[in-house]
Amino acid sequence: MTSVQLLAQHALPQRKKGKVKERDECAEILKKIRQREAEIMQIQTKIIHLYEELYKKDTV
Repeated sequence: MTSVQLLAQHALPQRKKGKVKERDECAEILKKIRQREAEIMQIQTKIIHLYEELYKKDTV
């Protein structure tokens, strides 16, 4: 076995661990983005309802 092969074998698990870690981090970021998008939609809905209430009061 050559020294390059030894080094490559040692480096491969590190790369795999790094990719798994990156994948886990990406999944966590996507989860947080989806949560924030849901929060934004809820806030937008509240704003619309408040605007409608305000508009109704002005027309009466």
